[in-house]
This record gives sequence, C-alpha cells and structure tokens, in this order.
Amino acid sequence: MVEVVKVDQPQMDTTCADRGELAERDPEMVKRFTRALLKGLAYSLAHSKEAAEILERNVDATNLDRS
Repeated sequence: MVEVVKVDQPQMDTTCADRGELAERDPEMVKRFTRALLKGLAYSLAHSKEAAEILERNVDATNLDRS
C-alpha cells in the first residue's frame, strides 16, 4: 500500500484511471507507478520554483501570453 500524507498546500488533483484490468494483471506495476507519481509530486512541492520553470518550458498550457 502507498502511504498518503497531508500537505499544507493548495489542492492539486492528479487522476489515473484504469478499468481494473491492468491492476488485476500487474498489481505490482500499478503500485510502482503510484509510488513514482507520488514521489514526483512530493519533489515538485519541495522544489516548486524548479517545477514551475520545467512546466513553463514544456507544457503549452502554462505558456499563456499574460500581457
């Protein structure tokens, strides 16, 4: 099981969905993926400036013309 901790940050939603077939076929892979996702989210919270810079360079939705 993956440990979930409460963080004092604005809410951020990340959803991964599966019809259950993958979880039944390879539950260990699903656990590894979930752990990696949570590890990445924790890193982005701990290094928010770096994470924001990476998003600005790589995600078109954050490159809005703010003028």
